[in-house]
Amino acid sequence: MRLTDTQKKLAEQLLLTVIKRESVVEYNELANRINPPIFHRQVGREIGEISKLCKQLGLPLLSAKVVSKGRGTAGVGFYDLMMQLGIDTKGKTERELFSQELKRIRECTEWYKLADYLDLDLDLPRLPENDDARVPTISSALMENTSTILKETDGTSKNIVSIFDQTTSLEKEIVELPLLPEELVVTQCESYTEGTKKQIIVNAYERNPNARYKCIQIRGSKCVICGFDFGSFYGQDLEGKIHIHHIKPLHLIDDTYEVDPEHDLVPVCPNCHMVLHSKQGGTYTVGEVQNMVAKSKMKLVIAAIKEEK
Repeated sequence: MRLTDTQKKLAEQLLLTVIKRESVVEYNELANRINPPIFHRQVGREIGEISKLCKQLGLPLLSAKVVSKGRGTAGVGFYDLMMQLGIDTKGKTERELFSQELKRIRECTEWYKLADYLDLDLDLPRLPENDDARVPTISSALMENTSTILKETDGTSKNIVSIFDQTTSLEKEIVELPLLPEELVVTQCESYTEGTKKQIIVNAYERNPNARYKCIQIRGSKCVICGFDFGSFYGQDLEGKIHIHHIKPLHLIDDTYEVDPEHDLVPVCPNCHMVLHSKQGGTYTVGEVQNMVAKSKMKLVIAAIKEEK
């Protein structure tokens, strides 16, 4: 199934709401997020086609995220579409169906299928086939470093100061790393002032998959923040798997921009990538998240020493 250019742009914006964890978006707001903007009454028909594609790919109906102004629920066309697609609606109210689909959208971990189908590189999470497998919050490299520090101490409280000094030194070194230009700006909001227009433009050249490949060639496939390596942890089949974070803010990129894989991109694991984009009103820098990891390391060391006493 092929989507029109307008439908692709709308699908991209809807996937961005998934990434930014926006619960819903109004018709007129979504109409103004694409370039060029469209009349808001056109949106319903276009997003219906997106949901038809979602159904083919085994995904929830993404158009459920688009709501009528003042109502906070999907338009009438959404429920007609559910019946048209053969989805069981018996015994459920429109609001129950709407809530059910929003829940499915939130819990879905395979949105990358839609992005891949439309050739959009939006760095969506790609979980292993075994849903029980999860990327650990603390990397194996970090745990190894923690064990080394413990072995070098006698487990007494007087050595905590020494360990703290090591960690503080590490944090200072991290802050001075040459990887801290401005980060991609991500605005997270649940409501919008009436009349405000917001436009997000993603340049196809900036998302060139060759740039991703070159970044991995230069920096490797280990997370630059916590050191996590998919191949080492999950095995050879996952060798080279990693997210790529764009350092340069998208709002500074025009249609002539050519991404520099060495200076504009960094490899990060899904956990750290999520943290980077979790700051209210913007993003954390790579160094800030590295500091979080360093502080967690210190807490683990202190907790381990206390447990040994």
